[in-house]
Amino acid sequence: MSSIENILSVDGISTGVPASRMRSRYYEKPITGTENNYIEEFRKEFPKIRPFEENDWEWPNKAYDCLRKGSIGEAKKLFKKLCLSQPDHFDGFQGMAYVYYKEKNADAAKWFISEAVKKAREFLKDDSIDSEIVDEIIAIQKRIESGLEIIDY
Repeated sequence: MSSIENILSVDGISTGVPASRMRSRYYEKPITGTENNYIEEFRKEFPKIRPFEENDWEWPNKAYDCLRKGSIGEAKKLFKKLCLSQPDHFDGFQGMAYVYYKEKNADAAKWFISEAVKKAREFLKDDSIDSEIVDEIIAIQKRIESGLEIIDY
């Protein structure tokens, strides 16, 4: 297979990202379906962000600081970038759930928190996360799905 054929495409449109970059130890298949709709929009907005290649250690902290300060737009930008740079990690997805919840986009908030739970549960398989953290994310998921207020970010 040539390197051109090995470029991940979605619905016949090349993402410009080699398929091998869209896989990792947890995420064994290319991004598809509903996730593709959100993530593709993020890629269009931030085309230079590459999975597992960014210096993104501070992005979650900065994004949550922005949320606490009410700078939703800046938080949203950082969480989108985090979803792209760490597609297997729950932080960016959980953060996007908060952002969409604040923006009163319930469908997107529910989808992102569901993805955060799935990703966090994957970390349980090799004990790289405490079960209490997963339980906290699930509790947040229940609040989002019930339309209850989320206080802590």
